[in-house]
Amino acid sequence: LVTVAGVALAAALLTAVLTTYTSLQSMLYEAEGHLSGTWMAEASSDDPAQLDAELAEGLASGELAEAAVLQDRGFGQLTEKQRDIHGSYLVLKGFTGDVGKLCAVRPSEGRLPEAPDEILLSGTWHDTGGLEVGDTITLPVGERIARVKPGRDAASIESFSVSVSSSDFSSVDETVIVDGTKLDSSHGYLGDMGDGSFEEELVNVEERTFTVTGFYDRSTYVSSNGAGMTGFVGGLAGDGVASAYVTLPDVDSTKEVEERAKAVFPEADVSLHLA
Repeated sequence: LVTVAGVALAAALLTAVLTTYTSLQSMLYEAEGHLSGTWMAEASSDDPAQLDAELAEGLASGELAEAAVLQDRGFGQLTEKQRDIHGSYLVLKGFTGDVGKLCAVRPSEGRLPEAPDEILLSGTWHDTGGLEVGDTITLPVGERIARVKPGRDAASIESFSVSVSSSDFSSVDETVIVDGTKLDSSHGYLGDMGDGSFEEELVNVEERTFTVTGFYDRSTYVSSNGAGMTGFVGGLAGDGVASAYVTLPDVDSTKEVEERAKAVFPEADVSLHLA
């Protein structure tokens, strides 16, 4: 009787431990999915047409299960007061796909934008700027270009390298900045980096007006970067650095995710969702 009772208790303890481990693992997975999205791999490219073609082929062949795309759509010039609160620029990103599930971009108030002239802003615009859902915001929007500062000897300044992190900071690459380099949302504000030889210029500027459709109340990995907080607008454009966030069916390991994602996007920079 003692032996039977001991075996029963040992089996119950083992079952409880395994159940606790499985439940905890499931909880952590669900929490990460809610906070950072359920994407498995990110493919980034400065050739959005090629990225779109590879994405469409991957979805059609069944190599990819789900996908959402975020693309740089310009940088809004802010006033000095706004820069103190929101960062160097209002970084505009267009999107398609289920960004709520895959990228954790969810409005805390209002709705996601559906058109290029609609925008989802950080809640700080509501808290400190007094904006409400349905209001409009007008600001100059352009492209960021690196320039050698006036008074510096451009001939003696060749370049400098800055670190560019993937969206979830799982990998860090180096990019070389020279006079005239076009900067994207992965680059921090040049005034805060380097030896002070470079500054930024906003070119191809046009005034744009957006209708505020909602606000998000926390900073996900896709909404905060060195250039400032992101404003999400509906749809994609013909140019601008783009990133596809995808899930893959029937994968058993991180290595398999990486190999299959790189096979679908051979020309893009691929990084993984590592918690």
